[in-house]
Amino acid sequence: MPLYETDATVAERPSRTPSLPVNVRLVGWLCAIAPTFFTLTPACRSRESTALEAKPAASTARMERGSRVIVERTAGNFTEATVLEEQGEHLRLQSADGSQSLRVSKTSVYPLSPATTESMPGQFAICAVQRLVWKGCKVLSAQANQIAVVTAQADQYRLGPNEVLRASELTRMNVKETFAKAEARSRFLHELSLAGVPLAPAGWRPSPRERVIAKRENDWYAARVHEIEEDGVRVSWQDNATTQKVANDELIPEPPYPSHLTRGQFGLMRPRVESEPWVYVKVRASSDSYKVEDIKGDVSHVGHTALVPLTLR
Repeated sequence: MPLYETDATVAERPSRTPSLPVNVRLVGWLCAIAPTFFTLTPACRSRESTALEAKPAASTARMERGSRVIVERTAGNFTEATVLEEQGEHLRLQSADGSQSLRVSKTSVYPLSPATTESMPGQFAICAVQRLVWKGCKVLSAQANQIAVVTAQADQYRLGPNEVLRASELTRMNVKETFAKAEARSRFLHELSLAGVPLAPAGWRPSPRERVIAKRENDWYAARVHEIEEDGVRVSWQDNATTQKVANDELIPEPPYPSHLTRGQFGLMRPRVESEPWVYVKVRASSDSYKVEDIKGDVSHVGHTALVPLTLR
């Protein structure tokens, strides 16, 4: 078997994945055998350094009892804790507020002593925004012993170097995704604020015992007309059977409605469970049914009887 493949050899072999240039494949092969036969080349050392940087320091260091650490409990969510015990590739921790004991992989832990800090503008990091509160952040600038950062919620802070931890490649990806979701949520809410409100079709009047949708606090819930009064309507809520009087403009019929929603419009979507509030959604596609997306980015396919259009007053 030859030490490396020629371009002709590659062309003759069926390709399952895009092939790399010969020089790149050769470097990878040399890196694989280097530890056995000879000193690492600069290219191999570079590959090894990148691989190590992608992991938290705790994955290669012994953690003593009492050490303070930051743990990424779930993607982009962080908790300060104290090491109780090392258990092979795992650590048993006590959360800093004393509320819970945790058992986590060492690869999800960042030591605070010594801390590896981040100051490169544009990089995603882990920041101490309050006492015992750590969040994913983005470095804006660094001057003297002060680093300016911003969180996904658009809150800005000026922190000391030890309050801005360098994140692994995976954690940076998680924090970046948190920022992307926050931006999408903000955009959704802005567009929703311009879309209007749920309004009853012109000429509609509620009837006794009719199933309706009524506003309660800031959400809309399934209800049934209990009693019609001169200055409003008393409804019984479907989730708890209690009655409450609502204003006439806070009451609408269940769909379907005469108007048909098109791509980019907003509506109220029937919840999966009747006791839950109706959900604001944006129409992504419209044909015989609707493809809609909610504020969380979850996509659903629903029929025309599941949406109430929003209308400008």
